[in-house]
Amino acid sequence: MNAGKREWGKEFLKEVGSVTNFVSSVFLFKKGIVKKVNSVLWNGRGMIRSDDTYTYEFYSEGPKGKIRKIVKLRHFKRMGINVYNLAFGDLNASTGHIDDTVTSNNNDQMKVLITVAEAVVDFMRFKPNAIILVKGSTISRTRLYQMRISSLWLEINQQYEIYGEFRNEWTPFQRGVNYEQFLIFKKIK
Repeated sequence: MNAGKREWGKEFLKEVGSVTNFVSSVFLFKKGIVKKVNSVLWNGRGMIRSDDTYTYEFYSEGPKGKIRKIVKLRHFKRMGINVYNLAFGDLNASTGHIDDTVTSNNNDQMKVLITVAEAVVDFMRFKPNAIILVKGSTISRTRLYQMRISSLWLEINQQYEIYGEFRNEWTPFQRGVNYEQFLIFKKIK
């Protein structure tokens, strides 16, 4: 990383330092709240877009049948003009909410995580200056996300910067560090 990019990253982290104290939470998938909604097909799956929220829907298919999955990227004005939280999980059909604590065990974990990554890439086409906050609902889920980032690091690092929070400090992503949460944004060219 050149010095200019490194300085920009440090300035960004100063600006969103409050992210350190931010408790990531699940945001509800509520019907009828979105004012103006644009619905489009995204790689054969659904994507719903409102002014400050992008919602992607797809299905996990395996031995437990078809399980509806939701990826939601929601803008957080209080955290910065371009900061979005990534919420992901199964759609609870009875409540209409995202359940990010359930474990589906549908034998397609890698396919599901790649689909979530595809949603992030698609989102970045609409919001190229976005900074995405990613934190699992549990330590083990955050660790799972980190392992997948590590396994695809060569591809990811070509287009994106990833910072991880470790002991209240944000640093560029490194393999082997157990981060608490991540910030993902496009590299400045």
